Amino acid sequence: MREVLHWFPVRQRIEYRVISLVWRCQLGLAPAYLIDLCRPVSGARRSRPLRSAERGVLVVLVARTAAMQNRKFSVAGPRVWNDLHQELRLFPRLCTDTFLGHLKTYFFVRTGVGSPSE
Repeated sequence: MREVLHWFPVRQRIEYRVISLVWRCQLGLAPAYLIDLCRPVSGARRSRPLRSAERGVLVVLVARTAAMQNRKFSVAGPRVWNDLHQELRLFPRLCTDTFLGHLKTYFFVRTGVGSPSE
């Protein structure tokens, strides 16, 4: 049934929502308290430039305790974003609908659900 309706499994559905929220943070369309949690590595204070700054990677905060801390948006958002392919992370900021379409295709291919164009 899930394949006929082109639904994602629950885990991928959550990841899709988190990534779309991080995308809105990158565009500046999210609330300020969420935008502050999605800082690019290039914006972090470093003594020298990092190669990861050119790849669209976000700073992942360290979780001191296990399960609950890893579920916070400040940890989970940048971690899921950094797990995306580089071409999705560096997608042009002008094409929100196109980005979300490519993101759905990425999840369809990754989960093995039927073709998204059917």
